[in-house]
Amino acid sequence: MVVLDPALFPSGRYMVSVDYLSPEGVRAINSSGSFTLLDRTFIRIPEPDVIRGEDPYVFVQLLSGNGHPYPGGLIDMELPDIPWISPDPVITNTTGWAVFELELDTSVPLGTTRMEVSYLAKGGNTVSDSESTFLSIKAPTTFQITEKPEELTLLDTVRVQGRLLDDKGSGIDGEGDVELYLNSELLGKGDTEEGGWFNIVVTVPRFARLGEGSMLLEFQGLTDERSEWYTDSQVIWVVDISSRTRIEAEGDISVPEPSLNITLRDEGGDPIPYAPIRIGRDAEFNTYITDEYGSIPLTLEDVSPGDRIRMDFAGDRGRSLLPSNLTIVIPSPPAKEGGSLLALIAPIALLAALVIGSAAVILRLRKAGRDVGVRKAHRKMEREAYPFTPANRSQKMIVDTYREVMHHLGEMGVIKPRGMTPDEFSSAIAENGEGVRDMEPLTRLFDEARYSDHDLSSHLIGKARELKDSIERHTKPEDASLLRKKVESKETGVPGKVERGIIWKMKMDHDQDLKELLGSKEVDG
Repeated sequence: MVVLDPALFPSGRYMVSVDYLSPEGVRAINSSGSFTLLDRTFIRIPEPDVIRGEDPYVFVQLLSGNGHPYPGGLIDMELPDIPWISPDPVITNTTGWAVFELELDTSVPLGTTRMEVSYLAKGGNTVSDSESTFLSIKAPTTFQITEKPEELTLLDTVRVQGRLLDDKGSGIDGEGDVELYLNSELLGKGDTEEGGWFNIVVTVPRFARLGEGSMLLEFQGLTDERSEWYTDSQVIWVVDISSRTRIEAEGDISVPEPSLNITLRDEGGDPIPYAPIRIGRDAEFNTYITDEYGSIPLTLEDVSPGDRIRMDFAGDRGRSLLPSNLTIVIPSPPAKEGGSLLALIAPIALLAALVIGSAAVILRLRKAGRDVGVRKAHRKMEREAYPFTPANRSQKMIVDTYREVMHHLGEMGVIKPRGMTPDEFSSAIAENGEGVRDMEPLTRLFDEARYSDHDLSSHLIGKARELKDSIERHTKPEDASLLRKKVESKETGVPGKVERGIIWKMKMDHDQDLKELLGSKEVDG
């Protein structure tokens, strides 16, 4: 046996002769012949998959014995199960790759088929190396959607309907082969029936992210014997996800002054803060802003049994909240028993009522915190202190909030003198404690609402309500004496120009506006 060193004998054809050497040392030629020395090679076929009509390419790489690319090698391919597909041999390029393009039309059967790949040595007549594997032939798939949602609401039922088709336009049927996702979360699966038809019905999750999102319909192949027949396919579209809202009203709705706590909630039951709600009856409506807890505490005035109080939330597209409304009816007082007896004593009761009526009125007026007349008198005094009509509803809401704080302080005995401006009053009491420090930013909002000529955002309205709540929480009756001293010791009058942190535009009579600015009824020059 002879072992040839590849460094001395490269691949190629060699002549060989056999000599006989006699005992006497005489050399004689016995015979001669030739042989071909071939290189040691390897064939590599990565991912032998093709797609009918879209991706008909098969890649084969030829490597030398030491693993380096082998250029110039002649590669042949055969498909024994579909012999009518017979590509021509291909020579490897400088990186050892040979690329075969198969002519695959829709008549070629799907699935796996045997594939034989050979390296033909120089001359093309000798097989130096071969590799046998399986080729996967797939069909491209597409969705034909006939119904899909684009506007979603939490907890609503939605439907996606359509067909799954192959490259011939034929339907693909299978079990659980189509999946539907919302923002990457699987909502449900659906089977495709005869003709490839599918119908997926799901419920939008309660806690889905509101606003713009995406829906994905995906096919990832079949799970039966046709698992290698089709390509994956998907369709993505944009959806808008919203939440329903509801208005809740709790409290005593009996006359004369029903007191309510109104709360706005989303579909998940969470309160919605800083949202405007219109509340009123007939044609008279006011807009209120929910606080940080989504609530509006409200006392209804001048209502009668049978009045219908309507509450409307117009929705908020920026927060993907849908509109809602609630109507309550003020009930009649409960009827008393003993109608005939009542008829007999009615004149006596009327006379008694006339006798004690004056005393009852006096006693009720002494209940300052609860008396309707006192509250109305206070509000009238507040309006007289700031006699103007706001240009729009948002300005009025902030001004009314400021007036409520002044009313609260007034009930404690802390009253702004007529000669003192709102800014001076704020600086006089703001030095005392955490709550009244909020008087300064509230006064700035009041100034902006009072002297500007533009609408104010709902954020500023909500901020005003937040400051009001803070002031009312932190000012206690025991603080009243100190606050009054602060106000009394503050120098009144205006020594010079009033400096404010805002810019406003006069919109009333100039003299009257200046009086309001300075907090005085007398204006010089």
